[in-house]
Amino acid sequence: MVKDKGFFFKMFLENINKVIAKESKVADIKRLTETIGLLEQDLSELVQLRLRKQIDDKFYNKEYAKITEKLESVSQEKNTIEMEYLDDMKYRDKLDAIGKIINNGDEPLTEFDDNLFVALIDKVLIKSPTHFVFILESGQEYEADYSSQQQTTHVETVCCLQKKDI
Repeated sequence: MVKDKGFFFKMFLENINKVIAKESKVADIKRLTETIGLLEQDLSELVQLRLRKQIDDKFYNKEYAKITEKLESVSQEKNTIEMEYLDDMKYRDKLDAIGKIINNGDEPLTEFDDNLFVALIDKVLIKSPTHFVFILESGQEYEADYSSQQQTTHVETVCCLQKKDI
């Protein structure tokens, strides 16, 4: 059992943040943005050379195709990294929310906590009116059976979830 949950969770978050490594993605996005700017400048200069009739059509078409292909490739790479970065930020925000909830409570939950539920649960599948599958953000699945004759609180229901056998 962990005696100092605040310290444990702080160390856990630090390890997660090291894995996410947001600084490297920010640096990659900046580098790719600069590359895109240079390629757009090259394209502009190529068009200017063509307008001044300093290069022929064959050379212009060949260089234009090469630059636009590279520009498209770099733009796609930048978009992919930006999407990964946004996903990492969403994940980090959820971890922070969970951390705040865990660190603020010294007592066990006695009532349903909307913030904790939203931070932990990705989706709920309703298999039947009395059978639910909770899919956590981590991908783990838990099943719960509930009948209207059970006299349990929401907290008891959530605490008693059984791990789904996969």
